[in-house]
Amino acid sequence: MLAVGLLLTALVGAAGAAGPNLWGLLTMGAAASSLAALCTRTLVNSHLTLRAALAVSEAAARERALASTVFEASRLGIVVSDPEGRILMVNEAFSRLSGYRPVEVLGRHTNLLRSGRHGADFYAELWASLLSRGHWQGDLWNRVRSGELRRHHLSISTVRGAGHRPLYFVGMLEDITERYAAEKAVEHEARHDLLTGLGNRGLLMEQLERDLALARRHQRAVALLFLDLDGFKRVNDRHGHAQGDRVLQLMARRLQGVLRETDLLCRLGGDEFVVLVSDGDGDEELLQIATKLIRASEQPLSPLAGDLSLSASVGIARYPDNARNAYELLAAADRAMYAAKARGGGCSRIAGQIAAQAGD
Repeated sequence: MLAVGLLLTALVGAAGAAGPNLWGLLTMGAAASSLAALCTRTLVNSHLTLRAALAVSEAAARERALASTVFEASRLGIVVSDPEGRILMVNEAFSRLSGYRPVEVLGRHTNLLRSGRHGADFYAELWASLLSRGHWQGDLWNRVRSGELRRHHLSISTVRGAGHRPLYFVGMLEDITERYAAEKAVEHEARHDLLTGLGNRGLLMEQLERDLALARRHQRAVALLFLDLDGFKRVNDRHGHAQGDRVLQLMARRLQGVLRETDLLCRLGGDEFVVLVSDGDGDEELLQIATKLIRASEQPLSPLAGDLSLSASVGIARYPDNARNAYELLAAADRAMYAAKARGGGCSRIAGQIAAQAGD
């Protein structure tokens, strides 16, 4: 400490002896040092700011590259449109899905895929959902470039800007045609008879419940005609079950051929069929239908089983006269059918009444 003090004293003394020039030099040197330090600090700060800016830019570039990669690599068809529905961008998957190249769709309206299978109300609801909730998703039919109708699952999201104003719509399309067909096939098998293709008991009861609900509301009648083939056992015994199945298929076509489009024909199993008549108000009309069914069943079986002939017994029951619900109505028609069969077959009987012989 003493040495430092002596050194400082010597320097001050020397400066005093040297006069004002030395003091000026010292002052300028100090100022220059301060300026250099300031410049150094500024350069360091600028460098750090530049590095941060470069890092942000690189991150943004990586995000854009990633978004571009996802856009092009997505297995879903992606289409970006403006608020008026004009197409701005599509990816490769959209081109594969629709058959349209990007140059063919850019600037065109998104309705270029419209199939004609959906009404104006469908699309009005779609756009209303986009504008109010910002998204819509569902299944629809589209017509692709080849003219083929394809089933697509579509999900649309709204990209909004300042003031919550829509800037873009981003749609994502997935082709579900094959899956849809498979689901429909499973549904059809669950509700239809595999041998004849007619509706089965499940479909009958489902439709009957709907018709009864409408009948109660509008004070209408609903009728069932329960038909059993007379003598069918002989076909199986003499010609085998394979040939018997062919006879049932033939009979299904014949019975269907004499019914109206509004009547539902179902096979319950074996040689039992049921016809649902949703507007079965009059006995006379129901008896006429029964007569047509019986005559169709009596047609020759050549070449399947030409040595045999069949007929049919038909029982008729009507809501609300003979039953209060679907199961009671089916049971009443079944009982009426057995009453007709007890009379020798080849005739019809209305539940609670004795029906005239078919054809009388």
